[in-house]
Amino acid sequence: MNKDEALAHAKSFVRSKYPIVPPVGMVQLVTERYLRLLRQLFLGSRIQIQGSADLTGDSILEGADQLSGKWLVTFGTSWDTDAVGMAHALVVLVDDSDASVRQISPE
Repeated sequence: MNKDEALAHAKSFVRSKYPIVPPVGMVQLVTERYLRLLRQLFLGSRIQIQGSADLTGDSILEGADQLSGKWLVTFGTSWDTDAVGMAHALVVLVDDSDASVRQISPE
Protein backbone atom coordinates (compact mmCIF):
# COMPACT_ATOMS: atom_id res chain seq x y z
CA MET A 1 0.00 0.00 0.00
CA ASN A 2 1.26 3.48 -0.71
CA LYS A 3 0.55 6.79 1.03
CA ASP A 4 -2.33 7.75 -1.29
CA GLU A 5 -4.07 4.40 -0.77
CA ALA A 6 -3.68 4.63 3.02
CA LEU A 7 -5.05 8.16 2.94
CA ALA A 8 -8.05 7.08 0.84
CA HIS A 9 -8.89 4.33 3.37
CA ALA A 10 -8.54 6.76 6.28
CA LYS A 11 -10.76 9.40 4.64
CA SER A 12 -13.38 6.80 3.78
CA PHE A 13 -13.42 5.67 7.41
CA VAL A 14 -13.83 9.23 8.69
CA ARG A 15 -16.54 9.94 6.09
CA SER A 16 -18.47 6.89 7.36
CA LYS A 17 -18.48 8.25 10.93
CA TYR A 18 -18.74 12.02 10.53
CA PRO A 19 -20.51 14.43 8.16
CA ILE A 20 -17.24 16.15 7.15
CA VAL A 21 -13.65 15.07 6.53
CA PRO A 22 -11.24 17.62 7.98
CA PRO A 23 -7.89 18.49 6.38
CA VAL A 24 -5.15 15.91 6.78
CA GLY A 25 -2.38 16.84 9.16
CA MET A 26 0.07 13.97 8.70
CA VAL A 27 0.39 10.58 7.02
CA GLN A 28 3.24 8.38 8.27
CA LEU A 29 4.02 4.70 7.80
CA VAL A 30 5.25 3.48 11.18
CA THR A 31 8.25 1.26 10.54
CA GLU A 32 10.71 -0.39 12.92
CA ARG A 33 13.18 2.35 11.98
CA TYR A 34 10.63 5.04 12.91
CA LEU A 35 9.99 3.32 16.26
CA ARG A 36 13.75 3.15 16.97
CA LEU A 37 13.97 6.90 16.37
CA LEU A 38 11.07 7.54 18.76
CA ARG A 39 12.74 5.40 21.41
CA GLN A 40 15.99 7.36 21.03
CA LEU A 41 14.11 10.63 21.40
CA PHE A 42 11.82 9.75 24.30
CA LEU A 43 13.22 6.83 26.33
CA GLY A 44 14.08 7.98 29.84
CA SER A 45 12.91 11.56 29.25
CA ARG A 46 10.38 13.67 31.14
CA ILE A 47 7.89 15.76 29.24
CA GLN A 48 6.18 18.74 30.83
CA ILE A 49 2.82 19.83 29.51
CA GLN A 50 1.51 23.11 30.88
CA GLY A 51 -1.52 22.63 33.10
CA SER A 52 -1.09 18.86 33.14
CA ALA A 53 0.89 16.20 34.95
CA ASP A 54 4.39 15.46 33.69
CA LEU A 55 4.70 12.47 31.39
CA THR A 56 7.63 10.17 31.01
CA GLY A 57 8.94 9.22 27.62
CA ASP A 58 8.60 5.60 28.69
CA SER A 59 4.83 5.98 29.19
CA ILE A 60 4.46 7.59 25.77
CA LEU A 61 6.27 4.66 24.15
CA GLU A 62 4.24 2.02 25.99
CA GLY A 63 2.49 -0.09 23.37
CA ALA A 64 4.25 1.67 20.48
CA ASP A 65 5.31 -1.68 18.98
CA GLN A 66 1.65 -2.28 18.08
CA LEU A 67 1.92 0.62 15.60
CA SER A 68 4.54 -1.05 13.44
CA GLY A 69 3.30 -1.73 9.92
CA LYS A 70 0.47 0.75 10.18
CA TRP A 71 -0.18 4.11 8.57
CA LEU A 72 -0.73 6.84 11.17
CA VAL A 73 -3.10 9.48 9.77
CA THR A 74 -3.95 12.65 11.69
CA PHE A 75 -6.69 15.09 10.77
CA GLY A 76 -6.81 18.80 11.64
CA THR A 77 -9.75 19.47 13.92
CA SER A 78 -11.37 22.85 14.58
CA TRP A 79 -14.47 24.57 15.93
CA ASP A 80 -16.30 23.29 12.85
CA THR A 81 -15.44 19.67 13.59
CA ASP A 82 -16.31 20.13 17.27
CA ALA A 83 -19.76 21.30 16.19
CA VAL A 84 -20.44 17.96 14.45
CA GLY A 85 -19.25 15.87 17.41
CA MET A 86 -15.85 14.90 16.04
CA ALA A 87 -13.04 13.94 18.41
CA HIS A 88 -10.82 16.85 19.47
CA ALA A 89 -7.79 15.05 18.10
CA LEU A 90 -8.72 12.74 15.24
CA VAL A 91 -6.12 10.02 14.63
CA VAL A 92 -6.68 6.80 12.71
CA LEU A 93 -4.50 3.80 11.89
CA VAL A 94 -4.59 1.98 8.57
CA ASP A 95 -3.03 -1.49 8.62
CA ASP A 96 -0.57 -1.80 5.74
CA SER A 97 -1.24 -5.54 5.33
CA ASP A 98 -5.04 -5.69 5.18
CA ALA A 99 -6.21 -2.03 4.94
CA SER A 100 -8.27 -2.31 8.12
CA VAL A 101 -8.86 1.05 9.78
CA ARG A 102 -9.45 2.01 13.38
CA GLN A 103 -9.64 5.25 15.28
CA ILE A 104 -7.12 5.54 18.11
CA SER A 105 -8.08 8.98 19.36
CA PRO A 106 -10.89 9.27 21.93
CA GLU A 107 -14.36 9.52 20.42
